[in-house]
Amino acid sequence: MEKRNLIFVVLNYMNDEDTVECVDSIVENIDTDSYQIIIVDNNSPDGSGKRLQEHYQGKNEHIVVLLNPENKGNSEGWNYGIRYAKEHYEFEFISLPDNDCVFLETRFYEKTKAEFEKSNFAVMGPMILTPTGRCDANPIFDLPYTRKAALYDLKMIELKKKRIERGTYEISAKIRYVAKRLFPKLFSKKESRYRRFEGSFLERQENVVLHGCFLILSKVFFDHFEQLDVRSFMYAEEDILYMHVTHENLKTVYNPRIIAYHKGDGSTKKANKTPKKAELFRCEKSIEAINGYLSLLDELGIE
Repeated sequence: MEKRNLIFVVLNYMNDEDTVECVDSIVENIDTDSYQIIIVDNNSPDGSGKRLQEHYQGKNEHIVVLLNPENKGNSEGWNYGIRYAKEHYEFEFISLPDNDCVFLETRFYEKTKAEFEKSNFAVMGPMILTPTGRCDANPIFDLPYTRKAALYDLKMIELKKKRIERGTYEISAKIRYVAKRLFPKLFSKKESRYRRFEGSFLERQENVVLHGCFLILSKVFFDHFEQLDVRSFMYAEEDILYMHVTHENLKTVYNPRIIAYHKGDGSTKKANKTPKKAELFRCEKSIEAINGYLSLLDELGIE
């Protein structure tokens, strides 16, 4: 079995242009020769998986393209690559960047190794830069997703989905916005998941909920878990992962010394050509994800 310092699993779905940019940015900037990039095409119907195979065939021994025969969601897609990695390599870390991330870090392995030696983390996340100029997207939340907050979100998303289907969502959203400004006491206040101070995203933090667009899993994670939990097709993966890790008394770390750029949501936009279809898709998958999260709380005995 070959040894690797780092393995990257990059998931593609109908978006090979972004995948090529992501993968090529890793190759250009990675600071170790002991790495492997596993591209997993999640059964794209547009032929982008085969195009990626043709693009990289024979060009770089560090890159392999796998065609997943069935799309069961993001986590299962990543697991398809994780299983391949575990069968073929011994490794220190597996990184899961979204395919619309651009790899900017030129000392990634050095900094990841140093953080692991310091904290023995199970999961780490970098600072995330966005097209709007934000750099505070990570950590995505400071506090865990409570059952009360999940049930509230589930109720609101189900209501939103019904209104989108009826064609009344935009007008009802405007009415709600005005009413909330005029009569705030009539509306229940959503439970906050933040405890931040100004500039907190500039500070290293432990045991926070990390943004799912770029995660690094260490061997500590794989000492406790075979793979990712697949109860969500997409959305809420961050909360599901956080709850598993902290329930095992393991550590998540936000490390702003490592930086990545995230363009955002390219596959969802391509898969759903109209805004209405895209929004309905988000609602449906969010409802599935929250129900999955609630089932995890039940399994772990968390109220």
